Amino acid sequence: MHFDPSSLWHWLFGCAALAMSLFYGWSACAIFSVTKEGRPSSWRFHQFWLNFLGAAVGWLAAWALLGSVLECNSSKCTLSVAPSAIALFFLAFLGVTGYLPAALVGLVGGISELVSKLIALIGGKP
Repeated sequence: MHFDPSSLWHWLFGCAALAMSLFYGWSACAIFSVTKEGRPSSWRFHQFWLNFLGAAVGWLAAWALLGSVLECNSSKCTLSVAPSAIALFFLAFLGVTGYLPAALVGLVGGISELVSKLIALIGGKP
């Protein structure tokens, strides 16, 4: 779905997306009980940026998913659930609820741990 500057609904969605992304950027430490006292300003900026972008990506995924559903509904096509739509739904859900950054950081950490164990298994040093 393309952004239509004349559509109030598009502006409302965009404003909600921006407001909630800013909210998660500023409030993620409080929401997820992460202590920010004693942390350098670069760490705090990184946390804001990471959580703001995570929420913004979720809202963009929701926009794309909503757009495809509405386009299909308006043209009377048969709505099918493709694997990409399922992935987009989970991306939107994780992002809009503020969990996308934690999920990605956990995924990267899990992959790193798996690689270390595989290296140790084949005789290398982790």
